[in-house]
Amino acid sequence: MAILIESALPLSVSGVVVAPFFIGEGEVVESAFPAVATIWYFFSCITLRVFMMEIEQTPQHGPGSQSSADLADRCPSEILQLVFSMAVEATCKDIDLAEETHIRVTIRYCSQVCRSWRFAARGYCPLWVYAIDFQRDSPETIGDLLRLSGSCTIRVGHRASPLCVRSRSDLRVLDLLKDHILRIRELNVEFTTDHNVLYDASWILRHPRAPLQVETLRWFGPMFCQESGASFGDEIHPILALRKLDLRNTDFQPLHHIPLSQLSELAIRQFVSAHRLAAAEWLEVLRFTPHLRFLSIQDAIALQHNPFPLTTQHAHLSNMQVVSLGDSNSMDSLLSLFEHINIPSKCGVQLRLPPSSKYSPPNFFQFFAVRLLSLVTHFCPNGRNTPPVELTIRPGAEYPLALGTVPNPDVTLDWNHPSYDEKQTSKYLATTRFPPFSISLKTLTGTDHYNAIYLLTALLTKIEKLNITFDASQDANSLSSQYLARLKPLFREIFHQTRKVKTLTLNEGAIIAVLPAINDRFTEEYVHAPNTANPGAGVITQLRKVPYLPALSTIELSDPDMALSQVASGSLSGFVKWRRSIRYLVRANFGSARSAARHGIIGPNMLYHLASR
Repeated sequence: MAILIESALPLSVSGVVVAPFFIGEGEVVESAFPAVATIWYFFSCITLRVFMMEIEQTPQHGPGSQSSADLADRCPSEILQLVFSMAVEATCKDIDLAEETHIRVTIRYCSQVCRSWRFAARGYCPLWVYAIDFQRDSPETIGDLLRLSGSCTIRVGHRASPLCVRSRSDLRVLDLLKDHILRIRELNVEFTTDHNVLYDASWILRHPRAPLQVETLRWFGPMFCQESGASFGDEIHPILALRKLDLRNTDFQPLHHIPLSQLSELAIRQFVSAHRLAAAEWLEVLRFTPHLRFLSIQDAIALQHNPFPLTTQHAHLSNMQVVSLGDSNSMDSLLSLFEHINIPSKCGVQLRLPPSSKYSPPNFFQFFAVRLLSLVTHFCPNGRNTPPVELTIRPGAEYPLALGTVPNPDVTLDWNHPSYDEKQTSKYLATTRFPPFSISLKTLTGTDHYNAIYLLTALLTKIEKLNITFDASQDANSLSSQYLARLKPLFREIFHQTRKVKTLTLNEGAIIAVLPAINDRFTEEYVHAPNTANPGAGVITQLRKVPYLPALSTIELSDPDMALSQVASGSLSGFVKWRRSIRYLVRANFGSARSAARHGIIGPNMLYHLASR
């Protein structure tokens, strides 16, 4: 019985020239995407060279000649299946969503070219594993494709696009997967409707005959329904192959039931309050994860004062590469857990802290500062080189204050992000250079920014590069004078610590907010000067006035091709002119500044200093 395959539009490809070929039953097929172009090339140049020679030698006798269908039947199915396998070969094990969609479209087009291609495709089980679209195909089509795929392993959903359960049809798809649970290697599911209250998903963690072979489990939403009477107990069969576990907004704690000895990535986010683990329980879990490389625990620690006794043993995580801890309610539990895990010095750290009103006693701050700054000692043992610091003001941030050494944490720490690249992350983790130290503030009210300065004083006094960014969602030109006035004490406090900064990188919003705060402003510092009154007495210490950032020599734009607005260019040119008047010259290093000057965006004073580079 023929299977009904939904049609799909071919992907557009630029720069691909494909000639038509006569295939099978006399059809003229023209490739519209690279994978099929590969098939045509393989067909014409290598595999069917002899076959095409036979066609050329066949005399043409009009209607009575040998039919093209008979000629097509001479091509063995094994050759076509080899071509199919080459066409759908993935570039890596963890492909992105675009490549997965491209492979699916390729399979469905190849399987509908002609009779011989359809016959070869239906007899090739590995092909149909990649053709299943669990989100858009009907349950009947999915069931047929599961049968065609034989016993090949299955990946349900994608890390960037999980299977969203929002209808009874989606629940039927999950029911179909019950009979194929031993074939599933990756499961990505997200509940988005109230249908989950009637659904028992306990089959994901148990099987009566054999251990499950799931390697990646991402589950967003309730894990099972208590009202249905589902109970795990002793029926759970261990998932021995589990490598990656990501749970969000769930009410079930599989950490007590799943062996985690082989786990390499663990991400837990927003456990239901009644099911959150205490810090001591988390520590016990981490003791049994010797291969763990990535750890992210966000709002999943139970609120508890003095969570650890003094005799508590630490968890040693020697393979850890990135740790991200965050909590919006309690500093005690968060820092207590962080204090009791031993990680390598080069391990990337990202800590998202609660509001300042929920901070812990100062002794925690002292440990916090020492722990983070130990990274500086690891990467800069001689003390000569220091990491750059990235300060971001982000009004829409989820946490008031975030500190860490993870570049682009929104992508690096989210393994479900469409832009996540495991190879690039591993490359960063293998580097011997110190990554930028990031500081993210949600608001500038309260004491959050002062706490950040307190924690990083030892680092701020040494850095030579500082990057300040205002969130792109905030219109730089709409910053009110009252808002800018509230920013000035913050930046002056920061710049009072960063006296060695030589390079300042700003975006447009930061130019408008930062430079006026320190323009025409001085601070005091102690300097050593010769004792002119008594030359034999050596040097004396004097107090003198200097501008903020006295060592500053270069201002760079975060986006060199950005054309500055009139407000930003006025702030920048005024600051450069003032620094020149007091003989603390600053060079503006902008990629498109001359073009901007021709359009009147940057004035002639700014252009003069650019020409002096």
